[in-house]
Amino acid sequence: MGLRAPLAHWVVLVAFAAGISLVAGSAPAAPLTAQEAAATAISRCANLPEVKLPYSTTLLDEGWQRVENTKTLPDILTASNLIATLDPAATKASVQTAQFLTMSVLGGSNLAPNQPVYQLGDVFFAPLGLETKKPWCVLAGPSWLAILAEETLTQTLVPWTGLPDVPSRRLLRESTERSRILLSEIDVQTITDLLTPIEETDGALAKTPALFAVNITITTTPMSLGKLSE
Repeated sequence: MGLRAPLAHWVVLVAFAAGISLVAGSAPAAPLTAQEAAATAISRCANLPEVKLPYSTTLLDEGWQRVENTKTLPDILTASNLIATLDPAATKASVQTAQFLTMSVLGGSNLAPNQPVYQLGDVFFAPLGLETKKPWCVLAGPSWLAILAEETLTQTLVPWTGLPDVPSRRLLRESTERSRILLSEIDVQTITDLLTPIEETDGALAKTPALFAVNITITTTPMSLGKLSE
């Protein structure tokens, strides 16, 4: 009888400890910093389709916040397209081409409406096409995002050549004939000064998007991005 009481007491203690362990294990992880979250997003996107992009619950737990402004995604896509194709000798045409490419992606592709955009600090992240078999990603943010991307990516990035020379623009792509990754880096003020005359003369017709220091596009299928560096 005396032996059963301590044994029962021990079982209760084990059960209580297990209960604490289960509760502790179910607690959500602490949100990531902007750098940690961006590095995680870049790594996931670079390993598509082997790595599935998470839906909103995971991203919100990591610290991302859903952006409600429906103009944010078109702005990010247009800025990315513009920086990649900008020709200083034809700035108005460059803006209009970027706008057309954005409308084609959002209105003429297999993307469903109301694609999500998330923000953490100064970084914007759009995991696009989660409902399709070929999701892809766009990230935009401050200059440290370019350094982080080059540190995070296992793929070698090389300069994208054969383009008009634009002051303060750097374009990198995967070192394969047809690439999936495009990283663009700019000095925002320099490019803004280059584009300002368009708005002054044409107003809304060629309104330029908000620019980011760094834009990263990562797709599941190769993009045709011109010739490689020598």
